Amino acid sequence: MSIKIKSNNIEEDYEVLVKQTASFLNNFIAVFHYDWDYAKELIEDSEFFYIAKEGTFLKPNVKDIENNWVLRKNLLDDYESLKNLLNAISYKVEIKDEIKNSS
Repeated sequence: MSIKIKSNNIEEDYEVLVKQTASFLNNFIAVFHYDWDYAKELIEDSEFFYIAKEGTFLKPNVKDIENNWVLRKNLLDDYESLKNLLNAISYKVEIKDEIKNSS
């Protein structure tokens, strides 16, 4: 579910943010609670199909992120949408998914 910002109106932005957050949380619960046995099995056997060796759960680096795991695709799509939405409407908040060394 990808929800776009409607305007620069804070109340409308809040409504959009709440809907996107709820969608993300529902997909998170689906993968990591209701479908946990399947998710765990796919994560453990993910060397080639579900998560590439150099990939992570959030950035699996595979050609087809859906590949018999539509709940993960939905979760990753909502993760990206929520991250982009927060960055777009952020009030001096930036969502990052990479850790940078401070050395």
